[in-house]
Amino acid sequence: MLGLLGLKAGLSIITSVISVAYVVLQIIANWTILEKAGEKGWKSLIPFYGEYTLYKIVWQPKMYWIYLILSVVQGVFNYLSDNVFQFTALGVVFTLIYVVFMLLALAFNLFFCRKLAFSFGKSSSFAIGLFFLYPIFSMILAFGNSRYIGKSGPTNYL
Repeated sequence: MLGLLGLKAGLSIITSVISVAYVVLQIIANWTILEKAGEKGWKSLIPFYGEYTLYKIVWQPKMYWIYLILSVVQGVFNYLSDNVFQFTALGVVFTLIYVVFMLLALAFNLFFCRKLAFSFGKSSSFAIGLFFLYPIFSMILAFGNSRYIGKSGPTNYL
């Protein structure tokens, strides 16, 4: 019994160390990305402001607010469908609304990744990598030789 508790504690410590290392690396990557784009790196330390600044350098600030509203509405309908109106007809309707907002938020995130990749002179394939493996590809953007070339790179739509 005592051996299992020690194993669990050891795994918990290892998981915590890996999580902290991941967060620190992601903060450094976002800091570097912002600095490459001519913004102050410290902005990445402030949760909402860091994301807002990323949207500002690659897209438009209002798009961040739309994405944030989509995410909040999605969360509210998810909570309502799972906890308040569970197993009711209204719960099914709320689940459908949640799915619609989730798909809209995913599409928005895909467009953001595309804009971010193009703003640093990367391809659509790199944008797909950002979408599915953002932590790894953001570190490639930050620590690689990519340079910020301006909002949305080759095209300027959406």
